[in-house]
Amino acid sequence: MRFPNLEEIIACNEAVREPDEASPSADDDDLDRVARALERVTTETDPVEAAAALAFEIAYAQGFYEGNKRTAALIARWFIATNTALDPDVLIPSFTQVSEAVSAGAHPPSCTRCGGDLMG
Repeated sequence: MRFPNLEEIIACNEAVREPDEASPSADDDDLDRVARALERVTTETDPVEAAAALAFEIAYAQGFYEGNKRTAALIARWFIATNTALDPDVLIPSFTQVSEAVSAGAHPPSCTRCGGDLMG
C-alpha cells in the first residue's frame, strides 16, 4: 500500500484551507503530531481500514492551525483511490455533498438532537 508522506499531508492541508484560515505563523502547525499520526497507521494491512485510521488519526491529532478534518477526509479519499479499485465517493461523501447537506440543515449522525442524517 502507498501511504502519504508528511509533505503530501501538509500540501493537502494547504489546499483545503481558505485564504482567511492562514496561520499567523508556521509555528501554529504542530507537524510532529501529524507525523506521529501517520506512523500509527502504517501497520494497517487492509486499505479501507487504513483509510479510516488515517482519517481518524489526522483529525484527532489536530496538528494544523485549521483544516484538520478536511485534510483527514481528503487524505482518506486519496488513499482509497490510490490503493483500491473502490470509488471513494461510495465510502466518503465529497465536500460538495457534505456542504449541501449541512446547508440544507442536516445534522451529523452523532447529533443528539435528531440522530442525524448527513446526506439528507
